[in-house]
Amino acid sequence: MTQPLALCNYDVETQCHYGVISYHSVMAEALDDVFTQGDSMTYKACVENIKASIRSALSDYLHSYRLDDAVDSAFEAIEDDFNDCYEAEDEQFVYERDGYKISNSPSLVCLFIERSPYYTYTRGCSPCAPNAGDLDNPDGGLKTFCLGHDWFEDGKAPYPVYDIKTDSRV
Repeated sequence: MTQPLALCNYDVETQCHYGVISYHSVMAEALDDVFTQGDSMTYKACVENIKASIRSALSDYLHSYRLDDAVDSAFEAIEDDFNDCYEAEDEQFVYERDGYKISNSPSLVCLFIERSPYYTYTRGCSPCAPNAGDLDNPDGGLKTFCLGHDWFEDGKAPYPVYDIKTDSRV
């Protein structure tokens, strides 16, 4: 079931739109943190597919109460080799730390700010991210989750930053 457009890329609780910002707009070290400290959803999906195949192959031979242990053991036996050769194009990451939830969109070369301790006001995004706010074009009226000052080279965000809890400018 898909969400109505009014709820797409929008957090009802905080009444903030998701923010979208280009990879090139943030500090390289901060972007690297998203990829090195975030969870690869692509990797997790691949592992789940492998485990489902193992489960299917073993299900005729083991009782269900032992099947989970057997699947985990079988995957552990191949995990190092799998990790050594694992590669993915357009890898999807989710970064959840310090009050942020950030995902990437490899095809759009941008970050989606899905939760943040901060917000700003932006214009709407293009049709590629309906109902989201464009952090690269901050002059507008959409209350939009944003990144704090420490995500940018000079320690200053290219837009006004407000605290989500107090509504005060940071």
